[in-house]
Amino acid sequence: MEAYAQIILAWAVLFSVPWFRRRAAAAPFVFGFVLLVLAVVAKFAVPLIWNVGAVQIFTMPDVFYLAALGWCAHFAKGKDRLWVLAFAATLFPVLAYTGGNWAGSWVKFSMQLAAVAIVLYLPKLRLPSAAARLVLPVAAASYHIYLFHRILPDLLLPQPDPSALDPLAALLAVASGVAVGIAAFALQRAGLGWLAARRFAPARELAPQSA
Repeated sequence: MEAYAQIILAWAVLFSVPWFRRRAAAAPFVFGFVLLVLAVVAKFAVPLIWNVGAVQIFTMPDVFYLAALGWCAHFAKGKDRLWVLAFAATLFPVLAYTGGNWAGSWVKFSMQLAAVAIVLYLPKLRLPSAAARLVLPVAAASYHIYLFHRILPDLLLPQPDPSALDPLAALLAVASGVAVGIAAFALQRAGLGWLAARRFAPARELAPQSA
């Protein structure tokens, strides 16, 4: 979340400069691709200059490339999409290897590569209504899943061995993380609904009753 807030601030500062705005408007894909290359260089170079240890993964230089990659995916047209996909297909295995070279790292970056491909070539997906009813609650609660997904696995499940892949433990961890996130989202909605009802109740009580 710290990195996300910093990235939003960085975008605001960057585009407050008229020169950057003009360059981005004139050639948005080229602008984004140059920014993406610089972001990847920063990801590997910043720890050499300022090594903050394991919390490096929560800093803006470590994840800013994702924002630049999203920019490129949005503005990529025609053959530009191949450039983005090729770049991602080269970058993500490197990040998986340098990020610990364990099963979770490869799964994470493989999913990111798949997400990039889908955004590039299948930005809209049609789903059967039954599937949509399953997907939409997870999508709506995705932020809460991100925030709370480690609570039950850390409390109830054995900690995984980074050198081995336990499919059952991984499945339980993902399922419990999704369930906790959906529950947190539902609790938030219920709380907001309760607050809204209390806030507007006096206004309804004072409103003139129709005959």
